Formats: sequence, structure tokens, C-alpha cells
Amino acid sequence: MKCLQLYALTYLAPPPYRLAGKKAPLVRGSLAHVGQAHTFQRLLEEQHGRDPEVYYKPVDAIEIKAASMLGDYPKHMVEHEQETAIAMTREYEKHVPIQNAKYEILAVEEIVYFYIGGRTYTQRMDLLVRERATGKKKIRDWKSSSSHNANTLSGFAPSLQMQGYRWWGPQLFGDEWGGVEIGMLKAEPPYTPEVVQLQNAPQLVARFPQTVMDAEKRIEALIAEGRPWHLWPPTSDELVCVHRYGRCEGWDPCLWGKEPPAGGLVQFGAASGVAPGDIIKIGGGSS
Repeated sequence: MKCLQLYALTYLAPPPYRLAGKKAPLVRGSLAHVGQAHTFQRLLEEQHGRDPEVYYKPVDAIEIKAASMLGDYPKHMVEHEQETAIAMTREYEKHVPIQNAKYEILAVEEIVYFYIGGRTYTQRMDLLVRERATGKKKIRDWKSSSSHNANTLSGFAPSLQMQGYRWWGPQLFGDEWGGVEIGMLKAEPPYTPEVVQLQNAPQLVARFPQTVMDAEKRIEALIAEGRPWHLWPPTSDELVCVHRYGRCEGWDPCLWGKEPPAGGLVQFGAASGVAPGDIIKIGGGSS
């Protein structure tokens, strides 16, 4: 868990303060996922001798999904990200014949249930394929980014999401398990996609169940304590609070509290009744 305060803002805060998650990368990612899901669901149908027209064409599916988001996200944001997602999807469609030759499509957007410490957890696989050359089953997770580089790709290795795949994947598929692939969808021209094998992280994967249980215990302890939702422990780290998509969604309520005070947190002069010298003096001690 990257931040307990973010958890509380997301799941425990009352509606006026609960995070809405209205960020452009989330819109783009949702639309791109819809495009890829329909691309590969239609390919799955073709590979198994069924009618792919039962499912929308990818671009049509993106447009329908975008229309459904207009009530929750700014119109200009949705329209811009819709154009980007369509461009990304059309570029990927050029590579479908290669994917068809290399992989058998086994499942699209499939949910897996697994158990840790007596609790049921779920994860959704974006795509499950069997590599024709090796017979190995691989999970592919779609990620969209404006750039593909070593730092971008290696950043997914410690992800708890990826740890989960690699923990239950071998248990579910046994000797057929082939690992996790990242399907990188570039969000800027020329929108060239890339499929890469996820870097190994055996130590983190082995600790995955304990990591999950530790997070659950911390949440349960704070709830049992009755800690107010706006006073949960923040991570307060510049790499968490400002990530590759920009500021954390909880930036304002975390920094300012429930409501930003009028005029800011610190005021000087007659309006505040506090003079600068009452706070800090250089030399001679403080008053």
C-alpha cells in the first residue's frame, strides 16, 4: 500500500471529500483498455471459429465508453483522450496478425479469485495467452505511457499488482506458467506498441501474502482505533506524492486538511494578531 491517507481519502472519506479520480491518464487508460479488450476478444472468437461481430469493433467500443464517461469527467478531457486511445488502438491493430501467429488467446478481462489469511481477493487479467512456440501461458497487462524506456518498464517490477500475478500464476497454471508480459501502449505519435517480459522480483513475490496481510492489519487497527479519515498516516514522500502522472489525487486534502483555510495556513500582521518576530528571531533567541 503506497499511502494509508490515500486509502482513507479514497474509501472512507464522506462524499464531499472522497476522491473522484478525475485525471486524464485514468480516462486514457480506461479507453485504451476497452480498445485492447475488444481487439483481443474478437481475435479470440476468430481463433475458436466463432463470430467476432458479437463484440463491438475496438473504435466503436471506445466511442461508446467515452460517451458514458461524459457525466463524470470534463468533456474536453474525454474528447482528447478518446482521440488518443483511438490512435493507439488503430496502431496496435496493425500488429494483430503477428499476435495471431504467435499466441493463442485464452481469456480477455478474466477475474481470478485467490485466498490469503482467510480472505478472498480478486485480480483481473487483461489478457491470458498461450505462446505457440513454447506452450507457456502468459498474463499480459496493458499499460499506457507517453514514453517507453528502461525506467518506465522496470518501475512495474515491484508493483503489488504484478506481485499478485506472479504469486498465484504458478499455482494456477503449474508447469504451463510462462510469466507476465507488459503490453506498452505509447500515448504519443507514432503510438508504436511494445510487448516486454516483466523483470523478475522473486523476493517480493515470495513475501506477497505477508505484505497483503500486513496492509490489512494496519487498516483494521486504524479503523478499530476510530482514527478520523482525514488524520490517517501519510507516506509524505516526493516520489509518492508526485508521481509520473502528476500530483497524487489526495494532494489538496492531504496538504490542507478538510478545507483550505482562508488566506493560507500562516498569516502575519494585524489580521492574524501575530508578528513575524513572535515566530522566529535570528540571533538572541526567540521571544
